[in-house]
Amino acid sequence: PHLIDLRLGANNLFSVPEEICKSKTINGGNIDDSCNHILCRIGTISSRGYAVPESACIPCPEYQTTLYAGQRACMLHDESDYLDILYTALSGREWGAEHSLDDMDECRSSHITCNEKGEVTSMKIPIST
Repeated sequence: PHLIDLRLGANNLFSVPEEICKSKTINGGNIDDSCNHILCRIGTISSRGYAVPESACIPCPEYQTTLYAGQRACMLHDESDYLDILYTALSGREWGAEHSLDDMDECRSSHITCNEKGEVTSMKIPIST
């Protein structure tokens, strides 16, 4: 049997493997030489989180974006949202308690430097061994 229905919208995914994108059966098949029939790319949205003929993936308005693929709404994000993505993508929970960003003002973290306005100016990523 072949997979024909895959609903991944509104998840915390960054992308979908290319092999799945090439499918001619999932969600009606590739409609625009992209993976939009599975998930809208980061920075684009649709009413379902993926494209169908009556609802394409459209770009977010200026100054707005999505943090993940397959989103249904664009939003304004602040630097703490982007730091959280980096922290998660780089396995931050494995860095140890002294490097945690969980429930903490990022400027108080031992690996982040902020300016007098509270804006992050640098980040030191611990090296795992």
